[in-house]
Amino acid sequence: MKKMEQDISASLSKRLRRKIHLTNKKYLWFDAYDGKKNFYEYKDRGKHYDDALIEFNKFATNIMFSRQMNYRFLYVMRMGDKTYIFNVSELEARGYNFNWEWREMPKTTEFDEDESIEKYVGYINIKEASLVF
Repeated sequence: MKKMEQDISASLSKRLRRKIHLTNKKYLWFDAYDGKKNFYEYKDRGKHYDDALIEFNKFATNIMFSRQMNYRFLYVMRMGDKTYIFNVSELEARGYNFNWEWREMPKTTEFDEDESIEKYVGYINIKEASLVF
C-alpha cells in the first residue's frame, strides 16, 4: 500500500467524518470504499491544474462497477495543498463532456521509467468538484 493512499484516506476520513477502508485486492481499479456506498480513486499531483485528468480505463471500469454494485464512484485528486472530490457517477449520469482524447503520456507514474505510450484520457474541470478542502 502506498503512503499517498494512506495519507489521502486519513485526510478524507477526517474531513468526511467516516471510516474509509483501503482496498487490498490487486484486481480492483479503485483505492478505497466506505460504508455509505461510495468508492474512491485517488490521485496525487504536486502541481495544480484547472482540469483534473482521468484515464478512460479507470473511468469505464469504475463506472460499470459502480452501477453493478449500486455505489458512487468518487474521484479524489490532491493537487498541492487542496483536495478535490468529483462525483464521477453523477457527472456521467448528467452527460458531462469529459473531452476524451488520445494523449502521449508516461507509461506509469509509479516507477522511474522514461517510456511513454498513448492513453485515452479525459478532463474534469475543478469547478465540477463536489467538495474542495
